Order: sequence, then structure tokens, then C-alpha cells
Amino acid sequence: MGIEEEPFLESLMKAVGAVEEWLRAAGVKHTLIGGVAVAFLGEPRTTEDVDAIIEIDPGDLESFLELGRPFGIVGRTEDVVPFARKHYVLRLIYEPRAIPIDLSLAFTGFELHAIGDSTMHEAFGLSFPLPLPEDLLVMKAFAGRTHDLGDIEGILDRNPNANLRTVREWLRQFDEASDDPTHLSDFDAIVRRRERQRG
Repeated sequence: MGIEEEPFLESLMKAVGAVEEWLRAAGVKHTLIGGVAVAFLGEPRTTEDVDAIIEIDPGDLESFLELGRPFGIVGRTEDVVPFARKHYVLRLIYEPRAIPIDLSLAFTGFELHAIGDSTMHEAFGLSFPLPLPEDLLVMKAFAGRTHDLGDIEGILDRNPNANLRTVREWLRQFDEASDDPTHLSDFDAIVRRRERQRG
């Protein structure tokens, strides 16, 4: 079967496998986030890329990227390293399957916490770290886009025993430091609506 005929999920998981092999070879601590994490911790939805948070010194980015080449991972643009140092995101691509990869450079206490508390999962013959459901809820509530708010409901459905007190505490801290202090109230609105719907 040619690449053009390969099911997209298979291509996506090959990209995940390549990312995992690369990050382990480079000794970079990380956790997968985004749609891939939601697929295992919430209600699966369509995703076209691989997202992760990584713990790395920005000064090591050039050598880190060179280590990715044997795994088929390269920058999406020529300014990938300057962009990452300014915006804390490495914009990459898994060339064999043309799968975009976004690696966020951890620099906040929450991101480092999420990496440190991640747990290993196994699927499709791969082993990879995912954040705790509570930490993924925080990420989704902070992002606040329409699909993120939908993801929150799916994560809550799959993880009814999630510690919402922990989620609220992180969101309270974000709100205190934000120009848009509505993350906690928006999250609580979702929780209250779910409670009303369930009677």
C-alpha cells in the first residue's frame, strides 16, 4: 500500500512513534498533548498533527533538531529556531507522511509540572507519555477555543473522578496573571451545565 493510500490514523501514529523515538534518543522530557492526548483521555476527534510539550534549554535547539533528521523530522520553515526562541514553539513536520508537529517549549511551572506528572500509555504498539486528565483539562480551559471547550466535556466524561479542585486552583493562578481572567469562570460554567443536564 502506498503512502497516499495509507489510513490517516496509521500515518499519524507513525509520526507519534517517530517523535517518541527522537525525544527519547535526545533525552528530552516531554508529554503529548492536543488531539492525540484527547483521543486517549477524552472523546476522540479528528486531529491532523502531533503536539507535545518538551523540557529543553533553548540554547540546545540547533543540535536537538539535527538529531531529529534521522527520524524524518525537520523544520517546517527556515526560521524554525528563531521562531521557537521567540514564541516557544518548534514548528516541525514528519516528512515521510507530511504530518505537522508542534513542540511547545516548557517554561512555566505548570508546563514543567504537567511533564513531570505525565503517565505512560500504550497503543498501536507504541508507548508514550500523556498528561494527567486534570492537567489536560487545565490546558483546554486555558486555550478556550470552541473545540477545546468541547474537549473538556469529553475528558470529564471519560474521567468522572478527576480532581476538579486541582484544575480550579491552576486556572485561578492563570487568571490572576492574565489580561483575560475568565478561564476559571468559563470552566465552572461547563461543569455547572453538565450537572444541570444530568439532573
